[in-house]
Order: sequence, then structure tokens, then C-alpha cells
Amino acid sequence: METAGDLQQSRQAGDENELVPWLEQSMSLIVGRERQDRTDKRLDGDLVEEIQSFQKKAGIKADGVVGPHTLILMNSYVDDSRPVLYQVRR
Repeated sequence: METAGDLQQSRQAGDENELVPWLEQSMSLIVGRERQDRTDKRLDGDLVEEIQSFQKKAGIKADGVVGPHTLILMNSYVDDSRPVLYQVRR
């Protein structure tokens, strides 16, 4: 079974990864577009571009690699039931 850390190995269109369907679903929620039902586990150019755009807007390296920082930020957009870290301004 692949883990979220394995997404770091998928860097470009055509790379295959078991977590691509989850990534597709998450990005559709983040960018507000209709979800595409995917059975194909290959990254496509459109999804890589969405990831890079998300990373750029988030202020992190826009390399299309879904590493720890990207995953944390994605999860904060997709699952609002998770606890988040934030600074209280006083």
C-alpha cells in the first residue's frame, strides 16, 4: 500500500501512483471544479498544473511534488474537522 509520502516520488505527468484518485478529489474541492472519477492512477498534465498553481498561491515551492508541506496545506482546505495550528493575535 502506498502512503502519502509516496506522492513525493510522482513528479510529472505520466507518473503512476495509487493516491492519484485521492489527489484528484482533493484538488477538485480546493479549486472548486467538478470532480473527475478516475480509475487511472497516472498523473496528467492538468492535475500537475493545478498542484503547482496551488503551491504558488500558498507561497511554497511550486514544483508539482506533493510533499509534506503541500499535504498539510491541502488537508487544511479539504478537511475542516482536523485540528489546525495557528497563532493567536493579542
